[in-house]
Amino acid sequence: MKNIGTLLLFGGFIIAAFASVQQADEKGLDWAAINWGLYAVGAVFGVIGIGMLRSAAIEAGAHSAMVDSDMQTIDDTLQTLVTKVDALNTGRDDIGVYGVHTHIDDNLVEELDAFVEVRESIAHRYGLQKYADLMSQFALAERNLNRAWSASADGYIDETWKCLDNAQNLIRGAQSLFRSYRDSEPAA
Repeated sequence: MKNIGTLLLFGGFIIAAFASVQQADEKGLDWAAINWGLYAVGAVFGVIGIGMLRSAAIEAGAHSAMVDSDMQTIDDTLQTLVTKVDALNTGRDDIGVYGVHTHIDDNLVEELDAFVEVRESIAHRYGLQKYADLMSQFALAERNLNRAWSASADGYIDETWKCLDNAQNLIRGAQSLFRSYRDSEPAA
């Protein structure tokens, strides 16, 4: 239905635009010569397309049970990541610089993947701006974990610790941001 609605919307726009400009000449548009019947057909197609797109959006919102489940997964995953990154950062002297990349592989990849799998539900629930804000925090945390992994594999201790500190702060920030969205939701 979404594809048909999009086709109707754009088709209606093109028909209306064609009806409007086909009578234009070098002097400009002659309003009296516009084929208003064709223009009306284009407008009707466009309105029907908008209606179908809105209906598809409402139908997608009906899948809120899935979005609710994804929100719980995001909350749980962020909590697990905070706990595991905190533990990694706290125990980094025992793990050693050369053990950090193995620790990341063994303990964090699954949670990072789980978050990424359901991240689009954030946009469905909270909108694109909040999705972008949260994903910026999360992506920076993930990037710092990747940099810590790489620095660990190469034995750069200062870079490894710096990136772990950054990742810890950023993943906590992502969790805090997500929880602020969740806590500001109106009660159902």
